[in-house]
Amino acid sequence: MATTGTPRGARRRRSEECKTGAVRLAFDEGKTVGQVARKLDLIESALRSRLERTRADRTKGRTGLTSEEREELRRDGDGFGDSRPI
Repeated sequence: MATTGTPRGARRRRSEECKTGAVRLAFDEGKTVGQVARKLDLIESALRSRLERTRADRTKGRTGLTSEEREELRRDGDGFGDSRPI
């Protein structure tokens, strides 16, 4: 079997510019997630997650957590902050 690209299990790093371009193709040019993933050799599920986060940011949280909200939860550690009763 011939191998191409990245060895199995090796992590591929994409630049922020590449990720932004993938989002633009899917949202602004109406391409499907599968089309964009195949064209740019991306993992479809990773691209779908990126699109969901971008959609939440664009809708100011109406469709999910914004980047700011995710960062706040990450800083709090467990996601509950100090408001959780003991």
